[in-house]
Amino acid sequence: MNQFGVTGFIVKSSLTKKNIQPVDDISYPGCSFLVQTDNFLVSCCSLDKYIDNAFETLFNTKGKVKLEGFLFVDTYSDNASLSVVTKITQ
Repeated sequence: MNQFGVTGFIVKSSLTKKNIQPVDDISYPGCSFLVQTDNFLVSCCSLDKYIDNAFETLFNTKGKVKLEGFLFVDTYSDNASLSVVTKITQ
């Protein structure tokens, strides 16, 4: 897993509370969302196991935030990556 970080605004309308399934047989409660940076949109997710009440925490952010986490790469199927946020700094 590789570390990543991004700074931007949470696109509140993109927040979706759902189970995140990084691999075929495991899913975790969390949410998916978009982050608007100065130049692009970043698709991310967060899990309640890393951030308590991830959906509510992200929804209640104000202004620009710094997000840190890791990239989960599914090497067993299509090598798709999933940006998993584990820390939010306002």
